[in-house]
Amino acid sequence: MYRNRLPDSLPGVFPTSCDMSSSDLLAAPLRGVDSVVHLVWHDDPISSKQVAPVWDYTTQEQDLPLNIRFTLNLIHAMEVSRTRRIVFLSREGASEKSEVQSLREKYLCEFFILNSKIPEKIIIRAPLAFSQGEICDRFYHSVLRTMRVPGIYPVPEAKKAMSLIHVDDIAKILAKACQLDMREPNAVLSLPSGESLQLGEIFKLAARKTGKPYKIPIRGFLGYVILSLLERKAHLMSNIPPLSQFLLLNSEKDTPQKMDPLLKEISPGKFTSLRDVL
Repeated sequence: MYRNRLPDSLPGVFPTSCDMSSSDLLAAPLRGVDSVVHLVWHDDPISSKQVAPVWDYTTQEQDLPLNIRFTLNLIHAMEVSRTRRIVFLSREGASEKSEVQSLREKYLCEFFILNSKIPEKIIIRAPLAFSQGEICDRFYHSVLRTMRVPGIYPVPEAKKAMSLIHVDDIAKILAKACQLDMREPNAVLSLPSGESLQLGEIFKLAARKTGKPYKIPIRGFLGYVILSLLERKAHLMSNIPPLSQFLLLNSEKDTPQKMDPLLKEISPGKFTSLRDVL
């Protein structure tokens, strides 16, 4: 379902438009639907400065953030329509104690889904996504934005290697999750990254992609000052989040664990590499 402009029709695909702010309107197109993949997310810049979503049993629904209200409306509509399964795309590091607003919201959405009356629930926590470098690839363009100074580029400090996964791999996993034979009614699956790269290596790949491989990386305090100036000015003219916010998201990724057997069933045999794309 799409809230605004509908995409072109494809064989066997029937797009429909619906208002996520109304559970009654959502229930109609869900009749006869077996599985729902929930991707809707209000595209606010990733921020750690917003107020955390606070909830207890006395909280009024209208007082919750927009993303959580959308999710609750979908849950109510699916319960009324008796939809069998929901697949929710969450984020690696989702936690009620996270410093990042979107991760706190993702966690609360997970809570409501897992405690709903929907018979089967699959939560998929994914790392940072990248694509082919299109304008919609916010992570890649946040990197390019820091490389506009002639001859140099600032490389901020990153405590951990960047965990990345290609959007095509996520799409394949979500599609397979709709057909998965579940042994339990609930599953929370943390996707492995397609690859983990140090931030400096990502900058080198981006420099080669743009045909400017001979820029000098500036690290340390001077690099931090240059990055802050670049992002402060650019972020005012763009909806692409600052690179520093992606680094904050990456710093809160989940501790690697043994791969769940269910995840093995839906993971692609080979993940797409950022090196292959760039």
